[in-house]
Amino acid sequence: MMDDSPLTARMEEAAFSLKEFGPEQAGQVLALFHRAFAETPPRGWYEWKYGAEGLQGRAFGLYDAHGHLLAHYAGFPRRLFWQGEVVEAMQIGDVMTAPEARASLTRHGPFYHVCTAFFAHWVGHGKPFRLAFGFPHARAIRLGMRLGLYREIGAMSRFVWPAARIRLAWPWQAEVLDTFDDALADFTLRAWAQMTREQTQSILGQRDAAFLLSRYAKRPAVEHRYLLVRRAWPPRQGLAVFRVIDGRLRWLDYIGPRAALAPTVTALRSAAWQLNLPEVETWCGGLAKAALLPTSPLDAGPVAHIALAKASTCPAEAFAKAGWWLAGDTDFL
Repeated sequence: MMDDSPLTARMEEAAFSLKEFGPEQAGQVLALFHRAFAETPPRGWYEWKYGAEGLQGRAFGLYDAHGHLLAHYAGFPRRLFWQGEVVEAMQIGDVMTAPEARASLTRHGPFYHVCTAFFAHWVGHGKPFRLAFGFPHARAIRLGMRLGLYREIGAMSRFVWPAARIRLAWPWQAEVLDTFDDALADFTLRAWAQMTREQTQSILGQRDAAFLLSRYAKRPAVEHRYLLVRRAWPPRQGLAVFRVIDGRLRWLDYIGPRAALAPTVTALRSAAWQLNLPEVETWCGGLAKAALLPTSPLDAGPVAHIALAKASTCPAEAFAKAGWWLAGDTDFL
């Protein structure tokens, strides 16, 4: 829904308007995306990210006096379980600035104004979302911290395992599926139930069947695959989402208990070998990184920072830095 009373910012004595985005701005967002990142999103990308049947993203845009879109800042609703308490949050994404406006990335520049407008409208006490988090690169986190918008709460590391022809130890079994169907939704339901029972002392993003369907299965022009690992007794099951990108098996998400993590890594390494790929890679941080260390990954170093918006109101401030379970959680940004 458009804001009929846009905020107005003044930078270098020129008037700029800030507006909440609606579907009618899709063309402007796609054009800015191409200019900012030198690539064009596939057909259906905007509907998947911002549509009512997709990820339902919210965004603000900054326009110059001639109506040209200079900056865009978005967030995607993400339900968190914060030590068991349900917290509605925003995962930051699609942060874009027009190339000609980047030199103005100062306190009174495009990024500052579009970001502060977004937080003022959506995030914090009395707002629809209690907190906002994201995974900016080094330059973006420095800028956000200098402007008093972000605080850094950690880093995402790139973990790598070599492909290998190895079999799962009995009684574990694994299979790979190419499509998301009712049977996979039921499997996800049980894996998610096991994960939530175990993760009562963490900050965990919701990963039920509805989330997997909207986040991965409905993403246009990208093929995701689903690896299932299970054992009959005691009953344990885990699910990994992956895709092939840049000649590697990219592990994007995981649903299930910690007991299924090591078998999942083994099965993914075997899947990479069968696909004639050299390695498995994932991004991880916080508690997920600690849980994966026993699988002997190569830590290839930090790939992104973890930012928490200063506008956030966290249920437990002392827990805000230590309790996150983050694994492969940055694929669509």
